[in-house]
Amino acid sequence: MALAPFFSRAYSAVGAHLGITREELEKALAGCVAGVHLGGACTAEGNEKWIAELLVNLLARFYPTLSISGDESAYENTSKIAYAVNPDIEIQRSQEKAGVAAYVGEANIKNNGFSVAASGWVAQIGRTIKPKIGGPLNPYSAGAAAALAAWRIFQTIFNLKTTSVLALPDVSLSLLDYGSGSGMSESLPPMNLGEVAVAGLGAVGNPALWAWARHPGLSGEFHLIDPENIELSNLQRYCLAFHKDVGMGKAQLAKRELLNTKLSHRLWPCSLEHFAGNYGGIGKLPSICVSVDNVEGRRTAQALLPRLVVNGWTGDSGLGVSWHRFLGDVACLACLYQPKNISLSQTELAAQALGIPHEQVTMLWATEKRLEEEGIKTIETHLGLPEGKLADWTGKRVQDVYSGVICGMVGLDLSGVGRVATVPLAHQSVLAGILMAAELVKRSAPDLESKSQSEPLIIWDDIMRTPPKYWVVNRQKEPECICKDQTYQDVYKTKWCWSGS
Repeated sequence: MALAPFFSRAYSAVGAHLGITREELEKALAGCVAGVHLGGACTAEGNEKWIAELLVNLLARFYPTLSISGDESAYENTSKIAYAVNPDIEIQRSQEKAGVAAYVGEANIKNNGFSVAASGWVAQIGRTIKPKIGGPLNPYSAGAAAALAAWRIFQTIFNLKTTSVLALPDVSLSLLDYGSGSGMSESLPPMNLGEVAVAGLGAVGNPALWAWARHPGLSGEFHLIDPENIELSNLQRYCLAFHKDVGMGKAQLAKRELLNTKLSHRLWPCSLEHFAGNYGGIGKLPSICVSVDNVEGRRTAQALLPRLVVNGWTGDSGLGVSWHRFLGDVACLACLYQPKNISLSQTELAAQALGIPHEQVTMLWATEKRLEEEGIKTIETHLGLPEGKLADWTGKRVQDVYSGVICGMVGLDLSGVGRVATVPLAHQSVLAGILMAAELVKRSAPDLESKSQSEPLIIWDDIMRTPPKYWVVNRQKEPECICKDQTYQDVYKTKWCWSGS
C-alpha cells in the first residue's frame, strides 16, 4: 500500500466524519480497492473520457490502491493521471479485488459495480440507469457525474448509513434546473462570457476552470486572482494540481489549464481587494466568480457591484453555490454573509485561537510581517502541540498560520482548542466548483437562464448522506444589507444604466 505523501491532509478530511484515528484509517485503506472500469467510449474526447479522467483523478487523491480495467488506451490515459497525483500509487488491472467499481462508457456492469454517465445537462450514477453513451457534450454534467461517483464509492467502502452498493439510490441530476432529466438531449452552445474575475483558484476554483476549459466554443476574458502557491497538502483536493506542481503559483496553475482554449486570461497573484484597487476597468467588470476562504472577500465581491456574482463554497460536511444580482427581490451575495450580531473581528478570533496578544496579531496582520520561531513556539504551547510540530510554519504570515492550522488546512489533533481540524473531501470541493462554473454559464446566456431554476441557492448540506431531493433554496434580502441602501442602489443603476428590466 502506498499512501499519498499528503495523506495527513486526506486524514483530516475524513477522520472526524468517520470517527476514527489515523492508524485506523490506514488499516481500513490497506484492505480496500476502489475500482473503475472504462469502456471504449472513454478514449474519444467527450463526456465519457472527461468522467473517466476526473474520477480517477479524485480517487487517486485518497485511495492508495486503484483497479482500472477495460479499454487499454483509456487505462494508459487515466493511469498517467493517477501516477501524476501520487507517484507511489498501486494500480491493478483487474476488478477482482475491488470492493466497488464505477463503470464508465460501458453498459454491462457486474455485481460490485454501478454506471456513471452524462448526457447534455444530466449527470447519472446508479445500478438501474441505462447510460446514454455519446450524448451531447457537456463538461459540467460530466464533472458532476465524476464527483457523484467518487461520493458513491466512498459511501460504499466506508458503509456510511448503508450496507452495500446495492442499498444506495440511483441519482439523476440535471444541472440545468436541478430536476432529474431536463436538458439531457440539449447541446451546449458556444458562447462568450465577456470579462470575468475568478477570485480564489483553490479547491473550488480548480474544478470550475477544469469545466470551462472543456466547454466547446467557450470564450471570454478571465482575470485569475489568487496570491498563494501550491503546497503539498493542497493535492488532497486540488484537481488541477499534481505532485510536480508543488511550489507553483495558483494563478500559474490556472493559466496552464486555459492555454489551449479560447479563454484569454490575465494573472493577478494577489487578493481580490488588491485586484480591485489596481485594475483600472473594475467599474465595468460585469461578472465575478468567488470561492475565496474568507467572508471579507465574498462581501468585497458584492460591494464591487458587478452585474452577476457567483459564489461557491464548502463546509465541514456540505457544499453550496449561489448566484446573485444586486437588485430585485432575492438576496445579494452580501445578504448571505450579513452579520447578525456584534461579533469578534478576524484578528480577535486569530488572537484567541493562537494564544498571541491581540495587539501583536493586529500589527502582524496589517504589516504582513512573518512569524519568527518564538511566535510559533507560543502557538504550539497554546494549542497543546509538541515543540517543533509547527516548525514548518516559521516565516509564514500570521493570517496563513491561522487559516492553515486553526481553520483546517492541516490535519492536527488540536487539543488546545478541543477538536481535530477537518477539511472538505475532494469530491465535495469538485462538485461545488463544477456547479459554480455551470451557474456562471447559465446566467450569462439568456436562452439557458430561461430554462434554469429561479432560486439563487443550490445546497447539499451533508455529503455524508444521499444527495438532497430538493437542491435549490430561495433566499430573501437582509434588511440591513448594502443592497437595501439607496446610495448603493443608485450607484449600481448608474453604473449599468439600469432601467428596471
